Amino acid sequence: LTRILSFSHHLRVWALSSVRSKPMHIEADLADINDKTGVSIYTGNVVIVQGSLRITADKLTVYSKNREFEKMISTGNPATFKTRPDGKDKDVLGEGKKIDYFATRDTVYFIEDAKLEQDGSNFNSDRIVYDILNDKVNAGITKGDDRVKITIQPQQK
Repeated sequence: LTRILSFSHHLRVWALSSVRSKPMHIEADLADINDKTGVSIYTGNVVIVQGSLRITADKLTVYSKNREFEKMISTGNPATFKTRPDGKDKDVLGEGKKIDYFATRDTVYFIEDAKLEQDGSNFNSDRIVYDILNDKVNAGITKGDDRVKITIQPQQK
């Protein structure tokens, strides 16, 4: 049984103005929503859509305070992320076994087997940080054998 949940109240989700003004729709096999604690857990074929934003996961935990969205943690094999930044003609695509989004910092962390495609360039690492407001990527970790792999496409004329 799939439940479709629509949130039309003003949860602050993503820095993109084209996304922020849209309602958030969540589909999952199960939902455990606790307004008292501000923690909602969705499991089983989770799909989130809000404007151009689309996230898929096996499990999603949403943390909010006074109906203001603070952070969201998605896990999957992999969890996926897609959005179209304001003023851009291409989507940003990302995936990882874990995706952490912190609304207060407008930052997304892709963790373990992380991949990100931005403007035709591809990043692969164990950890990738995407700064939504500044459209910046930081990849890699400072310990271990993880190496960042980047493919940069030539500019089209």
